[in-house]
Amino acid sequence: LKHPDFEITYEIVGFKTFITDPVLLGSLFDNLAENAYKYSNPGSKKLSISAKLIKGVLVFRFADKGIGIPSSELNNIFKKFFRIQNEYNQMGSVGLGLAFCKELVNFMQGEISVKSKVGVGTEFKIVLPYNS
Repeated sequence: LKHPDFEITYEIVGFKTFITDPVLLGSLFDNLAENAYKYSNPGSKKLSISAKLIKGVLVFRFADKGIGIPSSELNNIFKKFFRIQNEYNQMGSVGLGLAFCKELVNFMQGEISVKSKVGVGTEFKIVLPYNS
């Protein structure tokens, strides 16, 4: 990502490498990071990414300080063509990004979930099998 005003921090715990498809994982990470940037207010564009090996699975967390997602919308965000109506989503989105992320994670035999609070931020959690 090439946004000079975007601060990304990383934490990796419990492993150094793992076997996966780098194109799929890169597409997943790029999409989640772009969403974090797009749905954050100017001056607070921050993303914290953690990767931890826990009980034989890799747990990735993407936590931002963005505008958040209303709880009434959380069940729909992984559906194709679903878009939350807000001032950040007026153009440039067709509602496929998170559906694509879900498909990628499913293809990699993992799970993706989200928790969010309006005005506080959003955290995506991805659990993938660990293949050393």
